[in-house]
Amino acid sequence: MNQDLWIYRYELTSAHALNQVSAKTIHHGALVRSGSGYGSIHPWPELGDEPLDEQLKSLVEGSPTRLAGIALDCAEQDGAARESGISLFAENDAPIPESHWLFQSGDDVTKIRENGFSSVKLKIGPENPELETVELAAEEALRIRVDANATFGFGSFQSWWKSLSETAREQIEFVEDPIPWNWWNWYCLEQSGVPLAVDRDVEKERPYAPWAIFKPAANREDQVLPWAREKGLQIAVTSYMDHPLGQMWAALAAQRLNVGEPDWLGDCGLLTHRCFAKNEFTERIEVAGSVLQATDGTGLGFDELLESLEWKRLI
Repeated sequence: MNQDLWIYRYELTSAHALNQVSAKTIHHGALVRSGSGYGSIHPWPELGDEPLDEQLKSLVEGSPTRLAGIALDCAEQDGAARESGISLFAENDAPIPESHWLFQSGDDVTKIRENGFSSVKLKIGPENPELETVELAAEEALRIRVDANATFGFGSFQSWWKSLSETAREQIEFVEDPIPWNWWNWYCLEQSGVPLAVDRDVEKERPYAPWAIFKPAANREDQVLPWAREKGLQIAVTSYMDHPLGQMWAALAAQRLNVGEPDWLGDCGLLTHRCFAKNEFTERIEVAGSVLQATDGTGLGFDELLESLEWKRLI
């Protein structure tokens, strides 16, 4: 491992909680500089990640956590491209895939399609079922994705599902992690027609879920995609709701998978910068309709912004 590591701790602010298991609106992470390249570590302890200080400690000890190891991989690829003076997005001619619209409180569902989107994703839970929003999205003929972060019980989710109109159920593309894992309950949901998606334990939960969520900041490609392809899963690539550098790392993974217009790659979830208050990095991000655009510069972009940060030596 490169023993010349530097970090920059950052803070992102959201207007409200970003999932059903966390109430926080201040989000901490760290950019990592290794050689000429950069990566991002943005843990979600609420979802099982080690806290940020433990992530950084793992780098000092030479035994990187999953997230820290991926950040180093990112920095290695990013650095090689920067040293060659090229953008990582120029390595093939494939476009970055389209993304869904990530619904937030106050959004006008009727305008989502006007903005160039054909799918919408909603965060739901027992205290925030979003039934009216789901129905409105169905009326707009949007493909609907919902994510519950396993916060429903089996019975309460069944009640939620049955309370939807037939039209809304038909428009739901997948329900991500509706309830905690239990093979019998997931089997029952699958048998009742719920289109399931899995986030973390893809191999374990696959028998009942036709969709896999691939988050390049948290999962290595070789740990998710071979299994998903072998079993015929649909794949949605999403960011980790992290720093814009991590967002572009996810976009690069999606672009690499988009060669030849594969029919197993669905709309992605790459537009998470709008979840946070603007900063100098998010202001560099451009979107055309529902497609995130590659950032200017070498590697993953943001060249002069990254160089201008006050880096502190880690090891």
